[in-house]
Amino acid sequence: MKHERMVKKMKKLIMMVLGLMCAVGMAGMAIAGNIDSPGAPSAGSGMYSLQNLYDYLTTGAALTIPGSFQEPSAGPGSTMKSTKAIGDDVKALFVQCPATTADVKSGVKFFSTVSGSWGVKTGTMAPGSLYNTLLKTGQTSVYQTNDDGTYKKGTAFSYSWDSGTDTVKDNVTGLIWPSNAMDAGCNGGSQNLNWSNAIVWAEALNFAGYTDWRLPNITELQSLLVRSYNAAGVFINTTYFSIYGSNYMSSTTSPGDSTMSYDAMFSYDGAWPRGDVQAHFKPDAGGGYRVRAIRGGQ
Repeated sequence: MKHERMVKKMKKLIMMVLGLMCAVGMAGMAIAGNIDSPGAPSAGSGMYSLQNLYDYLTTGAALTIPGSFQEPSAGPGSTMKSTKAIGDDVKALFVQCPATTADVKSGVKFFSTVSGSWGVKTGTMAPGSLYNTLLKTGQTSVYQTNDDGTYKKGTAFSYSWDSGTDTVKDNVTGLIWPSNAMDAGCNGGSQNLNWSNAIVWAEALNFAGYTDWRLPNITELQSLLVRSYNAAGVFINTTYFSIYGSNYMSSTTSPGDSTMSYDAMFSYDGAWPRGDVQAHFKPDAGGGYRVRAIRGGQ
């Protein structure tokens, strides 16, 4: 009897252990959650293909992602480039564009591929460098629809006076001129300068701490001409520049006659308003022929 009671107790204990194991197993299944297959990926969960990335980098083709995940219909084609070929092709394109911030218009974003300056950068090229040197003529009156006064194309005149060096900087062209106080001195203390002497004088000029002065060419000299009506007959910004006579000599020779050079006409000469360009004989002296030196420029 005692043995039978022991057997019953053992059976009961075994049943309790088995029940406990089943309970733990069921709890583990409940924690594991639903083991059925997951649903379809959400819309837009696809990825760019290597071909798409390659085309974007080399041709600018738009990057596109399918509206929903799609299994590829076939394996990669034999024409697809290897990652090495992709890298080599992209590098070959990038090295052709070694622009720096100084090469790009101020405020414009660009991608720099220059070593040590990689990535998106902002241009710092100031007005007066390479991209922004065409000035307005100054004409504001409209004499016929669609004329110069209608469109007013070009960049407005802009000057900065440096009182420390007594010079005027053209903020559009980047050229530097002697200020009003220097203008009389730019005549060399005399009106009797012919073309050859004017070039020699400008090259030897030491003013405002600079010795790289020169005689301006006719295009540079014309950049000071304001071609708008002025009752005083002066065609220059008199806030920054004074006029001592009408004709100012340039270093440019007339292509039709090498004995003549171009002059810019900045004021009324007693006959009619100027604001234009003429050619005069290089040996001429006196007669109001003036000189204004210049420095800077490309």
